[in-house]
Amino acid sequence: MEVVGGVRRWGGDGWVPVAGAAVVAVALVLWATSHYGPGAEPDTVTYLAAARHLRAGHGFADIDGSPLTLFPPVFPAAVAALEWLGLGPLPAARFLNAALFGLLVGLAALWARRITGSPAVGTAVAAVVALSTPMVAMASAALSEPIGIVLILACLMLLTEALRTGAAPGHSGRGGLVLAVLAGLAAGLACLSRYASVVLFPVGAAVLLARNGRWRGRLGPVAAFLVAGLVPLGAWLARNVAAAGNATGDGRGTSALSLFTSLRLTLAAVGAWVLPGSAPDAAQAVAGAVLCLAAAGPLAATALGERRAARRATGSVAGPAICPAAGPASAPAAGPASAPAVGPASLALPAAVFVVLGVASVAWFEATMAIDPPPRFLLPVFVPLVVGAAVLVAEGARRWSWRPALSTGLAVAVVALSLPRLGAFLVRADRQGLLDYSTPAWASSPLLAWLKAHPVGGTVASDDPYILDLRLGIPAELTPARTYYASDQPTGELPEFLRQAARAAAGGGLSVVWFPRAWQPYLYSLGDLQRVMCLREERHFADGDLLRACPGT
Repeated sequence: MEVVGGVRRWGGDGWVPVAGAAVVAVALVLWATSHYGPGAEPDTVTYLAAARHLRAGHGFADIDGSPLTLFPPVFPAAVAALEWLGLGPLPAARFLNAALFGLLVGLAALWARRITGSPAVGTAVAAVVALSTPMVAMASAALSEPIGIVLILACLMLLTEALRTGAAPGHSGRGGLVLAVLAGLAAGLACLSRYASVVLFPVGAAVLLARNGRWRGRLGPVAAFLVAGLVPLGAWLARNVAAAGNATGDGRGTSALSLFTSLRLTLAAVGAWVLPGSAPDAAQAVAGAVLCLAAAGPLAATALGERRAARRATGSVAGPAICPAAGPASAPAAGPASAPAVGPASLALPAAVFVVLGVASVAWFEATMAIDPPPRFLLPVFVPLVVGAAVLVAEGARRWSWRPALSTGLAVAVVALSLPRLGAFLVRADRQGLLDYSTPAWASSPLLAWLKAHPVGGTVASDDPYILDLRLGIPAELTPARTYYASDQPTGELPEFLRQAARAAAGGGLSVVWFPRAWQPYLYSLGDLQRVMCLREERHFADGDLLRACPGT
C-alpha cells in the first residue's frame, strides 16, 4: 500500500499492464468460445438445470427436479442471476466465466504485488496467468472452477494480510480478527462453489497458527476463521440432509485406485501444465512433484527460518515485524531493534501450504471416492504455484542482485513458451469445440435433430441423458450402471431399471435414446439391456438409435 498525497491507495503505478492482461484474458476466453460456445459436459448440464429450477421458483434442484445436493449452489445462482437479465443459460455461463477470469488475473497480480512490493512482479504474474493454456481452458468451460478459484484466491490473499497484520508490533489484533473472519467467509463461499475447496479450512488454520505472538492470541483468529466459513457451509449441508437425506449426493462407491496411483495421477496432472500431453505419465508425475516442491518447499523453509531467527533475536515469542509491503522497495515497520522484518517468503506461506495440501487432498479424494480424474480438480493450485514461484524469483533477484533484465527475461521466456500451446488450444477450440457437448458432432447430430422435430412421450432413458436436457430440454434417466464411476463396486441398478420399464408401460411407455459414442464402460451396454428386456428399434441414425420398450416388458 502506498501513500500518495496523504491518501493510502493499493498499488500505485504499474496497474495499466495488469489491466491490459486482464482484458486479454477475457478476450481469449470469448475467442475460444465464439464458434461452438463454452465447453459443456454432464456437470454443466446439472448446474444449468439448477439455475433453471431456481428461476422457476423451485429452489436448487437437479435435472429430474429432486433437491440438488451433489453440487453446491453458488455457480448456478450466479448463472440464474444473469439469465434474469435476459441471457440464455450457456451464454450466461460464458460471459460470467470470461469476466471471472479477468478478475482472477487482477487478483493474482495484486496478491503477488502485496507480497513482494514489486509492480514488475505483479505484472509478470498477470501475464503468465492470462496467457496460460490451463487457465484459459478452465475459463472457457461452463463449470464452477472460475468462480471457485476466484474465491480461493480471495481467501489466500486475506490470509496473507492477516499474517502481515498479526506481525505488526503493538497491534491490537482486531484487524487480524476481521481479516480472519473475511478469509473464513471467502473459504465458505469457495466450498459453496466447489466442495473440494474444503481444503481451505486446514490451510487457513495452519497459516493463522503460524502468525506471530502468543498461542492465546492466535487461537482467536483461527476460531473466527473456522466459524465464519463453516456456518454457511454447514447451513447448506443441513439443508441437503433435510431435503434429500444426504449431505453431498448419494454414495458413488469406493475408488478402484490405490493412494499411490492416485498421487501419481494427481502429480501428473500438474506436470501436464509444462510437459507435452504425449509425455509419459511417469515423466509428468515427476515434473509435477518438482514444480510443487520447488515452489512450496523453499517458501515454507524460509518462513520457518525467519520465525526461528526472530525468536533467537528477541528471546521471546513475540516474533518479528512484517513490513506493510514486503520487498526491495519497502522499509520495515517500526518495531524492536532486534526484531527483523519478515520477508515475502513468509507472506507467501498461504500459497505454499495450499499447494501442498491442495495436491494431497485431490490425491486422497481420488483414492477414497469414485470421482472424476484429477486434472480439473488441480486447477486451483495453478495460481498459488505461479505466485510462489514469482516470489522466489523476486527474492533471488534481491538477495543476489540479479540484473532486472534477467528476471524480466525469465518472465518473457515463460510467456513465450506458453504461446504455442495456447495458440494450438485456440485453433482446436475453433475447429473442434470444447469438452463433450460443445463439438461439431453434437451440433450436427441427426438423432438430436429428429428428436427436436418429433418429441418422444413417456419415460425416456439414455446412456447420455445430459445432452438431451442441454440441447432439447428432454428430461431423461441415465441407463443403468454396472459399477460406479472409477470403482469396481456393483450398483444393482439393472433390476430397478427393469421395474421402472414395467411401471412406464402403463403411462406412455419407455423410450431409450442410445448414443454409441457416449457409452461408458461402467454402464451396461445396449446389448446387455437387449438380453434382459425387449427393446424394439424405432429409428436408426448414423450417430445413434431410438428404441422403444415392448409392451409388457
